[in-house]
Amino acid sequence: MGNFLSECILQQYGWIEELGIRTDFQLPESDVFVETDAHDLMRMMENLFSNVRKYVKSYVGVNVFCEDDTLVILMENDLEGMETPDTERIFEPFYRDSARSNEGSGLGLYVVACLAKRLGIETDAECTESMFRIRLKIKRGGTA
Repeated sequence: MGNFLSECILQQYGWIEELGIRTDFQLPESDVFVETDAHDLMRMMENLFSNVRKYVKSYVGVNVFCEDDTLVILMENDLEGMETPDTERIFEPFYRDSARSNEGSGLGLYVVACLAKRLGIETDAECTESMFRIRLKIKRGGTA
């Protein structure tokens, strides 16, 4: 997963650098393996980064760690002057907080949730006044 996630992050380098976004990427130092569909997981990560790009103020972080038999990917970003999104609805199709810009269709996080369900990956979101977080929990050793 370290190499996979490094590739996902490197694909985002252009816009992160262009916007001057501060980053904090913490990937596992040792090899961590999960059995899942790499294409679908890549699509999930692309959608998550797309969401970050639309609403980030100045910071994005990705922290990857293991909890027992689960790999946790925690992605967070600060919010650019908007109301706190309703995390109970964030994965619904076409959900768009009233403060969100005109960008997007409101399907990105819904696609993440659909792919996660198909792969057996747990998802959740939380938000404070200034920070939005999405967590993916992938069982180590097999999810597909």
